Amino acid sequence: MITIDIGITLRKLRNMHKYSQQHVANCLEISREAYKRWENNRVNFSISQLKKVADLYALEIHHIIEMSYLHKKTPTKKGSQLLETLLLCFVNLTIYV
Repeated sequence: MITIDIGITLRKLRNMHKYSQQHVANCLEISREAYKRWENNRVNFSISQLKKVADLYALEIHHIIEMSYLHKKTPTKKGSQLLETLLLCFVNLTIYV
């Protein structure tokens, strides 16, 4: 099973921008505890949630997913194909939204 660690990416982005968890939570209109669960991968992210995060950091959703996938050590051929399919889906979604 392929898992994508978005929590690590969220933490890295937040630290790069020198934001507190509270600041990010406020921007996303959620509690700090809820955001903490995001960074600890205790939630399944919806497209709308990822869109809010992407907007906060001026990124596209597929960049967050791609950055998250890169945290995995050695992607398998099957995993690479899955990532490519996911990225194409998100690119198509952003074109039509």
